[in-house]
Amino acid sequence: MGNNQVEKEVERELEQLVDTIIDIVPSVKEVRVFGSYITGGWNPQESDVDVFVESDDEFYSVFIPTPFKLGQRDKIKERLTRRMSEENWNYNFEVHWFTSKDVKRLSMRNQGRGSLGKNMKSGRLLYPSPEFFCEKTYLELEKVIPKQTFLYK
Repeated sequence: MGNNQVEKEVERELEQLVDTIIDIVPSVKEVRVFGSYITGGWNPQESDVDVFVESDDEFYSVFIPTPFKLGQRDKIKERLTRRMSEENWNYNFEVHWFTSKDVKRLSMRNQGRGSLGKNMKSGRLLYPSPEFFCEKTYLELEKVIPKQTFLYK
Protein backbone atom coordinates (compact mmCIF):
# COMPACT_ATOMS: atom_id res chain seq x y z
CA MET A 1 0.00 0.00 0.00
CA GLY A 2 1.41 3.40 -0.99
CA ASN A 3 2.30 6.08 1.54
CA ASN A 4 -0.50 8.33 0.28
CA GLN A 5 -3.04 5.52 0.65
CA VAL A 6 -1.85 4.80 4.22
CA GLU A 7 -2.19 8.48 5.12
CA LYS A 8 -5.73 8.63 3.71
CA GLU A 9 -6.68 5.53 5.70
CA VAL A 10 -5.19 6.91 8.93
CA GLU A 11 -7.00 10.23 8.40
CA ARG A 12 -10.30 8.40 7.86
CA GLU A 13 -9.76 6.40 11.06
CA LEU A 14 -8.81 9.60 12.91
CA GLU A 15 -12.15 11.12 11.88
CA GLN A 16 -13.96 8.10 13.28
CA LEU A 17 -11.93 8.31 16.49
CA VAL A 18 -12.78 12.00 16.92
CA ASP A 19 -16.48 11.18 16.55
CA THR A 20 -16.12 8.48 19.21
CA ILE A 21 -14.24 10.83 21.55
CA ILE A 22 -16.87 13.58 21.19
CA ASP A 23 -19.56 11.04 21.92
CA ILE A 24 -17.92 9.72 25.12
CA VAL A 25 -15.59 12.27 26.72
CA PRO A 26 -17.36 15.09 28.62
CA SER A 27 -16.81 18.72 27.61
CA VAL A 28 -14.33 18.15 24.78
CA LYS A 29 -12.56 21.41 24.08
CA GLU A 30 -10.20 20.16 21.38
CA VAL A 31 -8.65 17.07 19.82
CA ARG A 32 -5.18 17.10 18.26
CA VAL A 33 -2.90 14.56 16.65
CA PHE A 34 0.73 14.94 17.73
CA GLY A 35 4.00 13.05 17.98
CA SER A 36 5.73 11.02 15.29
CA TYR A 37 2.67 10.92 13.02
CA ILE A 38 2.97 14.65 12.35
CA THR A 39 6.72 15.09 12.87
CA GLY A 40 7.64 12.55 10.21
CA GLY A 41 9.09 9.66 12.23
CA TRP A 42 5.93 7.56 12.20
CA ASN A 43 6.18 3.95 11.01
CA PRO A 44 2.79 2.33 10.21
CA GLN A 45 4.05 -1.15 11.15
CA GLU A 46 5.51 -0.18 14.54
CA SER A 47 4.21 3.19 15.71
CA ASP A 48 0.94 4.29 17.20
CA VAL A 49 -0.77 7.58 16.41
CA ASP A 50 -0.83 9.89 19.43
CA VAL A 51 -4.08 11.78 19.94
CA PHE A 52 -4.52 14.52 22.53
CA VAL A 53 -7.95 15.29 23.98
CA GLU A 54 -8.49 18.40 26.10
CA SER A 55 -11.61 18.58 28.25
CA ASP A 56 -12.99 21.62 30.06
CA ASP A 57 -14.51 19.62 32.93
CA GLU A 58 -12.05 19.62 35.86
CA PHE A 59 -14.13 16.90 37.55
CA TYR A 60 -12.21 14.49 35.28
CA SER A 61 -8.71 15.77 36.09
CA VAL A 62 -5.92 13.24 36.31
CA PHE A 63 -4.60 15.23 39.28
CA ILE A 64 -7.64 14.90 41.58
CA PRO A 65 -6.30 13.73 44.96
CA THR A 66 -6.98 10.03 45.60
CA PRO A 67 -9.44 10.54 48.50
CA PHE A 68 -11.67 12.62 46.18
CA LYS A 69 -11.60 10.27 43.19
CA LEU A 70 -14.94 8.68 42.47
CA GLY A 71 -13.77 6.58 39.55
CA GLN A 72 -15.40 8.96 37.08
CA ARG A 73 -12.28 9.31 34.93
CA ASP A 74 -11.67 5.56 34.89
CA LYS A 75 -15.26 4.88 33.80
CA ILE A 76 -14.93 7.25 30.84
CA LYS A 77 -11.55 5.80 29.85
CA GLU A 78 -13.03 2.30 30.07
CA ARG A 79 -15.94 3.27 27.80
CA LEU A 80 -13.58 4.89 25.31
CA THR A 81 -11.24 1.88 25.29
CA ARG A 82 -14.19 -0.49 24.79
CA ARG A 83 -15.54 1.55 21.87
CA MET A 84 -12.09 1.80 20.30
CA SER A 85 -11.61 -1.98 20.55
CA GLU A 86 -14.95 -2.54 18.77
CA GLU A 87 -13.71 -0.64 15.72
CA ASN A 88 -11.99 -2.49 12.93
CA TRP A 89 -9.13 -0.03 12.52
CA ASN A 90 -5.86 -0.89 10.82
CA TYR A 91 -3.74 1.43 12.97
CA ASN A 92 -3.11 1.87 16.69
CA PHE A 93 -4.20 5.06 18.40
CA GLU A 94 -2.97 6.21 21.81
CA VAL A 95 -5.42 8.68 23.37
CA HIS A 96 -4.02 11.11 25.95
CA TRP A 97 -6.92 12.78 27.77
CA PHE A 98 -6.38 15.76 30.09
CA THR A 99 -8.34 18.71 31.38
CA SER A 100 -7.28 22.28 30.59
CA LYS A 101 -5.68 22.69 34.02
CA ASP A 102 -3.90 19.32 33.61
CA VAL A 103 -2.34 20.62 30.39
CA LYS A 104 -0.99 23.68 32.22
CA ARG A 105 0.54 21.42 34.87
CA LEU A 106 2.03 19.12 32.22
CA SER A 107 3.51 22.10 30.38
CA MET A 108 5.83 22.56 33.34
CA ARG A 109 7.15 18.98 33.16
CA ASN A 110 9.92 17.80 30.86
CA GLN A 111 9.26 14.23 29.73
CA GLY A 112 12.73 13.69 28.22
CA ARG A 113 11.54 14.95 24.82
CA GLY A 114 10.44 18.35 26.04
CA SER A 115 7.23 19.44 27.70
CA LEU A 116 4.45 16.90 27.18
CA GLY A 117 1.81 19.62 27.53
CA LYS A 118 3.47 21.84 24.91
CA ASN A 119 4.08 18.89 22.57
CA MET A 120 0.42 17.90 22.73
CA LYS A 121 -0.83 21.47 22.22
CA SER A 122 1.46 21.95 19.23
CA GLY A 123 -0.17 19.04 17.41
CA ARG A 124 -2.49 19.39 14.42
CA LEU A 125 -6.00 20.42 15.40
CA LEU A 126 -8.69 17.89 14.51
CA TYR A 127 -11.59 19.25 16.59
CA PRO A 128 -13.05 21.76 16.54
CA SER A 129 -12.38 21.89 12.83
CA PRO A 130 -9.86 24.61 11.95
CA GLU A 131 -12.37 26.09 9.48
CA PHE A 132 -14.50 27.16 12.46
CA PHE A 133 -11.87 29.78 13.28
CA CYS A 134 -12.22 33.14 11.60
CA GLU A 135 -9.13 34.15 9.65
CA LYS A 136 -10.33 37.70 8.98
CA THR A 137 -8.56 40.62 10.54
CA TYR A 138 -10.33 43.30 12.57
CA LEU A 139 -10.32 45.68 9.58
CA GLU A 140 -11.92 43.08 7.32
CA LEU A 141 -14.59 42.38 9.95
CA GLU A 142 -15.25 46.09 10.40
CA LYS A 143 -16.35 46.28 6.76
CA VAL A 144 -18.90 43.52 7.33
CA ILE A 145 -20.05 44.26 10.91
CA PRO A 146 -21.06 47.80 11.93
CA LYS A 147 -18.71 49.47 14.44
CA GLN A 148 -21.35 49.79 17.14
CA THR A 149 -21.55 45.99 17.48
CA PHE A 150 -17.91 45.80 18.63
CA LEU A 151 -17.83 46.03 22.41
CA TYR A 152 -14.05 46.41 22.59
CA LYS A 153 -11.75 48.02 20.11
